[in-house]
Amino acid sequence: MNQIVIMDTVREAENLLNDARSFYMRSELHDSERCTLEALALLKPYEDMDDIGESTDEASVKHAVIESIAHVYNRLNTIYDARGDYHKAIEYGKTAIEYCEKGNIRTRAGNLYGNLGGNYANIGDYTKGLEYLHVALTVAEENNDLKLIATWLGNISVVYKFIGDLHGALEILSRVQQISTQLLDAELEANNQLAIGQIYFELENHTLALEYYLNALNHFKTLDLKQDVAIVLINIGILYDVKGEYETALQYMKESLSINEKISSKAFVANCLCNIGDVYIRTGDYLQAIAYLKRSLAQAEELDDKRQQAHSVYGLGVAASKLGKDSWKEGEEYLRKAIHDAVELGLIHLEARCRKSLSDALAEQLRWEESAMEFRKYHDLERKVQSEAATLQAQQIENRRKVDEAERDRQVKIAQHKVTVQLLHKTLPPSIAQRLMDGEHNIADKYDSASILFADIVGFTPISARTEPRKMVELLNNLFTRFDKLTLDCKVERIKTIGDAYMVVAGVPEACEDHALRIARFAVAIEEEAKQFSDDYNEPIQFRVGINTGEVVAAVVGESKFAYDVWGDSVNTASRMESHGEAGKIHCSEEFMKALGNSSFHFIERGEMDIKGKGTMKTYFLERADGNG
Repeated sequence: MNQIVIMDTVREAENLLNDARSFYMRSELHDSERCTLEALALLKPYEDMDDIGESTDEASVKHAVIESIAHVYNRLNTIYDARGDYHKAIEYGKTAIEYCEKGNIRTRAGNLYGNLGGNYANIGDYTKGLEYLHVALTVAEENNDLKLIATWLGNISVVYKFIGDLHGALEILSRVQQISTQLLDAELEANNQLAIGQIYFELENHTLALEYYLNALNHFKTLDLKQDVAIVLINIGILYDVKGEYETALQYMKESLSINEKISSKAFVANCLCNIGDVYIRTGDYLQAIAYLKRSLAQAEELDDKRQQAHSVYGLGVAASKLGKDSWKEGEEYLRKAIHDAVELGLIHLEARCRKSLSDALAEQLRWEESAMEFRKYHDLERKVQSEAATLQAQQIENRRKVDEAERDRQVKIAQHKVTVQLLHKTLPPSIAQRLMDGEHNIADKYDSASILFADIVGFTPISARTEPRKMVELLNNLFTRFDKLTLDCKVERIKTIGDAYMVVAGVPEACEDHALRIARFAVAIEEEAKQFSDDYNEPIQFRVGINTGEVVAAVVGESKFAYDVWGDSVNTASRMESHGEAGKIHCSEEFMKALGNSSFHFIERGEMDIKGKGTMKTYFLERADGNG
């Protein structure tokens, strides 16, 4: 099939995915899923085609298809996470990672590991949640993406909060604070203040919690981030609700509701309405409670948010049961519906509250036997909850041990990775090393124009014969270390040393227009360095230097041991320039002279000479304009 047609289809799919994202951001999950599945239907026919390139080749049509399919499953992961269907979210997230691995799509894969960490934490599998979050953190650290590092650290702190390790969570958030200060990121700092406030709320230190909440609120208001302002306001409202200051709680919650309604944040609207309804129940204003809870339920049903529906129905059951005899039946229906939903969703805490409220309502109606039955079920659930709490407390120690162990392993892996990177950078040019680490194979590039230099010590054999081997190695190492520093100063690339020979290229692996000028400067610099070295070591050393310009091929050779090398006729000519040169002089081809053009250097014509394997060539000696070098 025509690859242009396939790429048009990929672009159509990406447009659908952009629409899906827009619907998702507006909490319109049905439409978001519809667009996502339409995109998947467009892409699926092409994923197994063999004639559209390699999936790991970023320039290929196959890669574009695989990348878009990974995007599809990523979006499905977020949609089902928003619905509270975490098992389905995990299924889609893992599928997305499989496609990322097919296409070597590292950044998206890292983010997906973070998403899965949150999914697992939400179903109570905290060990696996932390495992996935730490993988995401490692990817972010490898990319030195401080913003993402802070994001995953923040999510890890949430899991610590879930397992009851509140002080551990605070320790992690202190690292996030350091990053926000380093980045001068006011939004990140505000989010961190909110997170710290939530930890202090769990510690029942309401004074400190409120202090952090208010700091976060001021930051978000300054940044004009309305959604975040609304989130802080609902947290402050919940704090005052717990303190029994209901009027103040309602004030903050209604302010949050107003903002969410203005920005059409439907999921948060449903949550705010439910929280306000719960507060009105505690004030005894059951009619107001029912009004708000019905609005919350309607919004949750529109969003297909099962968990929010269950909480709203429970609130309606409590409010109706307390309203009076005329509402007892309606209240019982709501409570039994809430119990059914809680059981279906695995919300054991909510089920226990529902059964206790139903028991109280039945007792109010003098239905003692039914009330006692519901109370026994409530009591059994409470014992189960307490047992799980005790088990969780025991697991906290084990979880912390595993977390600490995983962190140690992660730090070891990071250290090993850094050593590997350092070794690769010492062996290969950094850009080539990065391409290898990104999974690229068979690296081979053609360069239309580059300059090559060979330098060789004149009379090395007699020098080495009269010098102790260890001393000779020390001399060469010292000299070539000086040359290596000059490669950085002159922006040229050392290719290799062979005994007393030193090979350098300019214009490879990064092509540049001034490669001839760079090599000329380097050639003069090493001649001067050789003179200085001779003075320092009282050892007369001179070099023959040969330079040529032309087309080259550069590639990584080897599998277990990598080497970066260049070859071609131009390289051979540069080598001949060196071998036919003179001690203390820089011997150049006519091609190099033309490539250098006008500069602060000048050329002395050597005349025509017979060059082995090349025939007769006109060559030159390069000197600085002052006649030195």
